[in-house]
Amino acid sequence: DAVVRHDANGAPVLVDEVGLSDVTVSISHTKNAALVALGRGRFGVDIESIRPREERWARAFLSLGELKEMGEMIARMDVNPDVLLTTWWSAKEAYLKATREGLYTHPGEITCAFEWQNATFTIRRAGKIVGQGVFYRGDDRHITTLAVHTGS
Repeated sequence: DAVVRHDANGAPVLVDEVGLSDVTVSISHTKNAALVALGRGRFGVDIESIRPREERWARAFLSLGELKEMGEMIARMDVNPDVLLTTWWSAKEAYLKATREGLYTHPGEITCAFEWQNATFTIRRAGKIVGQGVFYRGDDRHITTLAVHTGS
């Protein structure tokens, strides 16, 4: 038998009779949906409801380069700004779960670049690639992301 507990940062961990398991647990929820992933390795998942987002909210967690890229993506690919911002937030949150930092680290400390047509993204910290991931929009209400920590 195993149970889910929380580490010092509040991240879920699976504990069995002999102690910590080597199985990674990532949990996310939003208004009317939940997501739980179990596996091996350093990964995190997130699910977010798509809703109207204010520009000042974006400025709170996006770099100047990301804000510029956001504007270019909206113009070039006719991407819905609310979908794009929700995906950007979700990608960063999933990555910070993968590192076990969670939102104890400000999302502005990492940057995210998308390959929108492939539904993939790359995470950088201090210019170095440290993570990659995928996103999925299965309906008009949610964005789901999976990020893998690949850096040190």
